[in-house]
Amino acid sequence: MMKNQYVHRGREEAEVFLRNFISLIDHDDPLFMIAGNYSYELSGAAEFFSYMPDRKRYVRFSEFSPNPNINNLQLALDAFRNSNTKLIIAVGGGAIDLVKLVNYFAAINIEPEEYLKNKETFNISTLPLLAIPTTAGSGSEATHFATLYIGSKKISVSNRHILPSHVWLNFEFTFSLSRYQTA
Repeated sequence: MMKNQYVHRGREEAEVFLRNFISLIDHDDPLFMIAGNYSYELSGAAEFFSYMPDRKRYVRFSEFSPNPNINNLQLALDAFRNSNTKLIIAVGGGAIDLVKLVNYFAAINIEPEEYLKNKETFNISTLPLLAIPTTAGSGSEATHFATLYIGSKKISVSNRHILPSHVWLNFEFTFSLSRYQTA
């Protein structure tokens, strides 16, 4: 398992950080990104990715709810499997839980509903995962579990391999939040 690399800096070192993260794969391999439709732009995360070296190709998935459900997971997992990528990026809270699950289920190669029946523990190797939170307080970028909803039932999937390998923290990404969300 890769040692977690937490970086607590603003945009000044974004270009260097992204170059180092992207250098983990071959130049031609695309990235897979899960990011919200509006929060990605509003938070300033889109500007962060303008530092992407050589205009790196990426597949972006945004078809999910703020509290990811089993249908969101299946769609994201299918999109990921079709992307042929070796790096995963999540931007935003719901996106972080969802991408952690995609990374895990792709690695164990078991469908989520089948896994949830038995909840076996697997010793696996997941792909490098960059988590970029756009809110404060949930801590999804720093935990080894992810939340998933099946109907109204909240389920937690827990495994040490779910923890993101890289995290970019930028307090400026929270500036677009409402007072209610901030509180």
